[in-house]
Amino acid sequence: MLMSLGTGVAANFTTASGALVGAQRHALTVGFVTLMIYGMASKMIPVFEGRELGRPHLLMPVFWQLMTGNVMRVGFQIAHDVWGGWLAVPMGLSGGLELLSGFLSGAIVWESMRTAEAPPEQVSEGPIRPEATIGDLLARHPEMLDVFLRHVLEPLRSAAFRPTVARTISLRTACKVHKIELEAPVKELEAAVSVSGPGAARRP
Repeated sequence: MLMSLGTGVAANFTTASGALVGAQRHALTVGFVTLMIYGMASKMIPVFEGRELGRPHLLMPVFWQLMTGNVMRVGFQIAHDVWGGWLAVPMGLSGGLELLSGFLSGAIVWESMRTAEAPPEQVSEGPIRPEATIGDLLARHPEMLDVFLRHVLEPLRSAAFRPTVARTISLRTACKVHKIELEAPVKELEAAVSVSGPGAARRP
């Protein structure tokens, strides 16, 4: 972002404005927008799938690779406009670095997604099981909603979320995503069911 701002300002005061404008656009689109996309994708996609990113320690080297390619492109594009010649070679190589970082970032996310998980168990009776889906638990025990909300599962406030997305997420996965110890909500859920009684837990 700072490179984009600096080159944009400099373009107004120099004769090499064409190279500076191109460098500014590249700094903005790759150095800021693309890096933001990589970071958000690595966070949001695993969360929506109820998983953890498989190799989070590899993300930072990939981000630095993208930034290295971006700095090379911006710097050598300006330098090539002034001196020309062989400076076009490292400017071209910078594109390879940036492209490779995109493949590596996608591979890190894909590796976390490629192993299919067994669908969460749909239980109908018995004790609270971590493998039960939240939607199924709420369908049988509506009084559990207050317990889930106390444990920061705010999306369950949505009436549309409970019969749809909540039916695909197990209690264990929800606790894992929100970094909640499984034991505490299970005990509270069992207590809520015992207080309401077996008959009150079922829908008419």
